[in-house]
Amino acid sequence: RVVAVAAASTALALTAAAHAGRIVVVPIITGAGLTITLPAATGTGDIYRIINNGVQTVSLTVTALAGDIMSGKAIGWHLTAGANDLFYPTAADIKYTFNVTTTGGDGGDTMELIDLATDSWWANVEFTGSGTLATGFA
Repeated sequence: RVVAVAAASTALALTAAAHAGRIVVVPIITGAGLTITLPAATGTGDIYRIINNGVQTVSLTVTALAGDIMSGKAIGWHLTAGANDLFYPTAADIKYTFNVTTTGGDGGDTMELIDLATDSWWANVEFTGSGTLATGFA
């Protein structure tokens, strides 16, 4: 039920057979950054869970395919007291980037993605960030 990502990975394409209903665990990435690509949204109801299990030094991006969009929310928890925030994607957003500071990547980040309908992903993101928190949706 747990799929471990190799630390040197730079790309991972999720599939229903290998990743739906499982937990994808991302360690500290040692390469130039990691892009996780979702399968096409078709309304299967499949759920994909991603856990950032390390304090990253490079960005981690989760992206849908062209033509798909994300709805949902991202809740940011500031590393120090009091600056938590809530963010929503726009109608054209297809990805979320944990940039190691303002949009997450500082460890303990989680992302749940549900294939809601054709061309539509629902995203629930919780991240720990630093600086002035910002949206990772784009």
